[in-house]
Amino acid sequence: MRVRSLLTDIDMENRKLFTALFIINFCITLGYGVVDSFFSLYVFELGARGALLGVPLAFYSVSKIFFSVPAGSSISRAGADKVLAVSVICFCCVSVGYLFAGSVAFVVVLRVLQGAACAAFRASVLAVLGHNSRKSAFASVSGTFDMSFYGALGAGSVVGGFIRKFAGFNGVFI
Repeated sequence: MRVRSLLTDIDMENRKLFTALFIINFCITLGYGVVDSFFSLYVFELGARGALLGVPLAFYSVSKIFFSVPAGSSISRAGADKVLAVSVICFCCVSVGYLFAGSVAFVVVLRVLQGAACAAFRASVLAVLGHNSRKSAFASVSGTFDMSFYGALGAGSVVGGFIRKFAGFNGVFI
């Protein structure tokens, strides 16, 4: 019922954009949730032990914090659509990179890039939503949009378990 009233908050021409961004956000977050479920096992297989298991996770969080302000500035200068495209391309490259990672150091580099892409993606999606929704409805539009994030994040672990069971550990990264 709430989704129906949300669609009245978005102009007819922007519904397709909202739906496309919703699906893109869901897919990216689902992929993150699937991979993150097994991430410690992944870096363990690459030789990480003890505190080194947490280094890639910490670098991901730090890079999201560090790149949030530059991402916002880039959106102001280049436009949200360009930053959004670059961040999605970066997510794709990072995903492929996990297949070829042979060391924990390379995984740390991938996590930094993934954190930067996440900071840019989140900021650019919010900018696009803000630009394409009525000002009085932005909070409900962005709140509803967050369902694509939290729904995918919650489903990621379950989906990851099925993928690992039927396609093996490398299947999680494809």
